[in-house]
Amino acid sequence: MKTWKPTAAGILSIISGAFMAWYHWGPNTRVETIPLGIVLGLIAIAGGIFAIRRKVWGLALAGAICAIVPPHPWGDLTWTPILGILAALLVVGSKNEFSSSASKSHGAEHGHTDSSADDRVTAKSRADSDDFKHG
Repeated sequence: MKTWKPTAAGILSIISGAFMAWYHWGPNTRVETIPLGIVLGLIAIAGGIFAIRRKVWGLALAGAICAIVPPHPWGDLTWTPILGILAALLVVGSKNEFSSSASKSHGAEHGHTDSSADDRVTAKSRADSDDFKHG
């Protein structure tokens, strides 16, 4: 059953990650913190996208965890970790709504849901292998 939790978690992760990346891209940051802040922000954004799509729970959780890291330990944007904490709680609470991997659901999205075709290929491979073994 689909709930609102993964969508809300994804939106919160994306907002927090966008603020983090934006803050570290700005003119008032120290050069040594720019790469880490941008990378964490991009991971939070990617995790938010996967949460909205309900795919790859681990990446959605990693994005929410990255969204917890404040872009600045004092002053500006100290409220953004609250978004990350909420996102992480929502992702954890909705784990059963996620598909296990992006590649497994890729075929179903494009209409490739016939698993019997895979079974036929496997059976044919076994038959060919037996023919090869017996001469």
